Amino acid sequence: MDVLIIGFSVTADNKGYVEAFYSANDSDIVISKVGLGGLQPHHLAFFMEEILKYHQADIVVLEIATAGFRSFLSKKLYVLSILSILKAVMEKGAKPLVFDIPRSDIDPETDWVTNINEKICKQFDIQYVSAYTNFDEPIDNYFRDGIHTNATGAIKLASILKNNISQTMCDSFNPSIELLPSQIRNIHLYIKSLSTNSDNCVEFSRSGYIGKFQRLESNDSLKLTMNSNDYCHGVFYLMGPETGRFHLNFGNEVKTITTLDAHCYYRRLGVCYFPAIRLEPTLLITSHAEKPDIKLLKGELSYEAVTNFIGGVLCSNIKDIDLLAEELKSLIL
Repeated sequence: MDVLIIGFSVTADNKGYVEAFYSANDSDIVISKVGLGGLQPHHLAFFMEEILKYHQADIVVLEIATAGFRSFLSKKLYVLSILSILKAVMEKGAKPLVFDIPRSDIDPETDWVTNINEKICKQFDIQYVSAYTNFDEPIDNYFRDGIHTNATGAIKLASILKNNISQTMCDSFNPSIELLPSQIRNIHLYIKSLSTNSDNCVEFSRSGYIGKFQRLESNDSLKLTMNSNDYCHGVFYLMGPETGRFHLNFGNEVKTITTLDAHCYYRRLGVCYFPAIRLEPTLLITSHAEKPDIKLLKGELSYEAVTNFIGGVLCSNIKDIDLLAEELKSLIL
């Protein structure tokens, strides 16, 4: 049985529960993971189609409740995001398993995220595992920073997950795309990758994620052919000491994206999400020459010319994603 675990920084942790699962796995389960540290559920919804292209899984474990989005992401957009994520899994013929891992700063009894997850799973016959109910002592004893596990916590979470993954348990759940609301069945969230020039292409790999990014030096531009019936909701790129800013020119609107912050002492994945913009047939991407005035928390900035690395844009066939999200929320909650 092939199991793919998709999550955020807790899943990405190279000494976390996934690695403990690897070490303790004595069954016929084949495990792989994609950990997108720093991203949020409404970003992941766009990445799912691309991630699942490269994985054949019987079960897809979704660790999506630990990221720090509760203070800024609306309930309605979260509902749309998780339904879209679940749909993408089922479209691949896999069964989703929602694995909710506790945070020490969140009370699971009143947490709106875990409540929504459990409600959606019950409604659509999806396996739901709450790790919190399996802890018999204060959860701080299992976490090094309230979110990411220590060695004991990693083993504990691995044991909980392992005990809930079996062919028998998998077969007892029968989720179906046809059971999902028609509104979610008709939407398409996807990534439009850049038509990469192999000479200027950089591959970035971390925690199971592999992506190709187009290198743009200062003042370099790239034209991307788009579907003018669709909408753009954001862009993803690499951040690091050599990056700076780039512009997205949609024709009637220009977005400036800053790819440098105080944490850019190493190269990492970044995403900028924004309100939907109607696509024109061509999107012009231009790398800015001027470096933002940023002081790194440690390490040194690159004082050579700015170099940006753009992976692609987040697209959909939805004009008003907030309106659709409100409709879905009213159906679910």
